[in-house]
Amino acid sequence: MRGRWRWTAAAGLAVFGTGMAAGIIIGIDQNLNRAALVLGPMIGFFALVATGLAWRAATHPRLDPRTRSAWRWMAASFTVLSVAIVLYNLPSDGYPVAAVGTKLLATLLLLIGLTRLPMRPLAPGHGLRLLLDAGTVAAAAGLFLWHLVINPMIANHRSTAEFVASAALHPLLDVGLIFVMSLVLMRGVNSSVRHTARLLMLAALCWVVGETLLTRNDLSAAHFGSIGWEFLFLPVAHFLLCAATFEQVRVAHAGEDLGARARPVAPVSKMPYAAIVAVFGVLIYVAAQEGFRLPWLGLILCTAVLTGCVVARQALAQRENLRMAVTDGLTGLTNRTGLNEALHLALERGARSGKSTAVLLGDLDGFKAVNDALGHEAGDRLLVAFGTALRRSVLGRDVVARLGGDEFAVVLADVGERDNAEAVVRRLHKELESPVLIGDTPVRIDSSVGVAVSGPGEMTVDQILHRADMEMYEVKRARKASVPVTLG
Repeated sequence: MRGRWRWTAAAGLAVFGTGMAAGIIIGIDQNLNRAALVLGPMIGFFALVATGLAWRAATHPRLDPRTRSAWRWMAASFTVLSVAIVLYNLPSDGYPVAAVGTKLLATLLLLIGLTRLPMRPLAPGHGLRLLLDAGTVAAAAGLFLWHLVINPMIANHRSTAEFVASAALHPLLDVGLIFVMSLVLMRGVNSSVRHTARLLMLAALCWVVGETLLTRNDLSAAHFGSIGWEFLFLPVAHFLLCAATFEQVRVAHAGEDLGARARPVAPVSKMPYAAIVAVFGVLIYVAAQEGFRLPWLGLILCTAVLTGCVVARQALAQRENLRMAVTDGLTGLTNRTGLNEALHLALERGARSGKSTAVLLGDLDGFKAVNDALGHEAGDRLLVAFGTALRRSVLGRDVVARLGGDEFAVVLADVGERDNAEAVVRRLHKELESPVLIGDTPVRIDSSVGVAVSGPGEMTVDQILHRADMEMYEVKRARKASVPVTLG
């Protein structure tokens, strides 16, 4: 079976290599219009093969439903693309409106299909950051497309209405395609589509570059439809589309990595920064051109969008760094540093307002026994469950923190009487009555909690924490031989 796939891949590479070599030789020896007579049928061949394989992937029972959904969209895109190739080859005296419109529809369907690829889950708060990174890359692409297509189109007085419409829609869809490609690359996909995604991205990139350069060539040539060396991007793009569908069907047949954990397609965290460097390179190049008279509106707008994305991204990163500095990585609660800051502010506010501040300090009784019996992963689950119970036991404005190990603390600002703080402890014990299921083992959690209350200006941060710590150990001694954690 594996040998058959290798022979099929080798045959496809041989057809592609032979066709490209023949097209280049004919183009050099005669002209590129004659080379198109060789490369055009090759494009059609790979488009048809890609269409057939894509529909096979869209219905393959071994692929998960989301992957099949993505391939249904892409199979529809390849089908429409095959129709567009036929329309391009029909005799036409004017601008091929039907062929161009069909090609635009194929681009839109491909864009939707790429968004349907199974991608790895996003960490909380990372969605906006990812969108801003992808927006930076798309804004850079928009600047290039404005300079290469829109500006020359504005300056070209012989452009027809149909050409202007398609020349304007192509860059818009291409920017959308690059935006989606950036999202997929930076977020990562399921292992079952990892190699396929790489090939799809390369194909889409060649597609965008080829279409952009062909449109620019139409703007500068003596008549529409003339062919330059940029035409070579199109057979490469169609071959890569075919290779992507081939790889997906091969993986599905072989059952490789299906359902494996998602991971990034490639290390692409530097993409936004590369986009920024490229944008300013273009701006410098354009500004240095002698006699430059084309409108700067698009370049300015794209640069403004890109700069806005970068500034917003940096603001999010700064906020995220500050949050991580005061947040416990396991439970998501405030860490010791954040607790000290919050307690200091609460005590100062209490001194000014004349109100009391309370601290609850507790740990999990028998936590070591759970770790020894069920492992550290089970212990982590207990810590997360205890942190969740603490959060449910307090008001939204109260600060809940994990100080380290199995030790937790709560700051109750403006608490009033000590009974109010002890009511929180009672609610916590009520929350802990339900056992936590770890695998098939129910585990009961209990905690010894110490309560310390400071009147206005009565204690410092260290003093109230020390008092709560002593209270906690008094509670432990009072409970004596109780067994708060039970397994089974």
